[in-house]
Amino acid sequence: MKFVLNSQNVYDYLVENGLCDSLQEAEQYPSQTSQSNIERITAKNFNLLVTLPDGRKLLVKQEQYNSQGETAGELFGEWRIQKFLRTFPELDHWRLFLPELLHYDAEKSIMVSTYLDSYRDLSDFYSKENNFPTKVAAEIGSYLATVHRDTWNQKNYREFFASEVVRAKPEVSPLLVQSLERIGPEIFGIAPVDGLRFFTLYQRYDSLGQAIAQLRETLSPTCLTHNDLKLNNILVAQEWENSSGNIVRLIDWERSSCSRVGKF
Repeated sequence: MKFVLNSQNVYDYLVENGLCDSLQEAEQYPSQTSQSNIERITAKNFNLLVTLPDGRKLLVKQEQYNSQGETAGELFGEWRIQKFLRTFPELDHWRLFLPELLHYDAEKSIMVSTYLDSYRDLSDFYSKENNFPTKVAAEIGSYLATVHRDTWNQKNYREFFASEVVRAKPEVSPLLVQSLERIGPEIFGIAPVDGLRFFTLYQRYDSLGQAIAQLRETLSPTCLTHNDLKLNNILVAQEWENSSGNIVRLIDWERSSCSRVGKF
């Protein structure tokens, strides 16, 4: 039987996997289902925010099972970045702008990370503050440039990603330059909204199709790219104006791959 994460079993799961200090920590809860300690966060995956007695906050994600009892294996794509950094310690400086992932359970499709309470997503920041500081944009650009520069034309990095393939990931480029003539319903689970708008333009203009055909002939993996860099996958520090450290985090690397730099 598949393990299904819920508010009743999440704390036991954390203890069993060494993510809490001891079983005595659980005894400090009057109830494991206390809404003050465990909060459901609406998202694509099943997400629980767990506040521990010492004040630490953990985000526990589980991928949803389909009717065959399987998952897409996308969380492995996120964890793969951590494995990449462990394999190549010369890239350890990336941890400053990446999520703090603590645990990945492939069998149960669960991942645990530190909840970054002092950050908010960039979409929320822009829409509510109506403020577009160049300091934030410059740091995003700097971090992306760091990823692209550090992995540019590195054969050993490309080989790592070629060997660490995301389970059940469709064999299709995020920009679909190899598959534009064979678009199927799975595209709605792969491409972001802006990507779907692109297909409308592609079907309307022959010149765009010709340009894509030329790109197809010259496309080759060059560096690591995020492939899903929308505003809510970028976090900005709540106190960004007064911070002397890093103020941006790039999260949700599930679709990352070694690709052309233009994909981001």
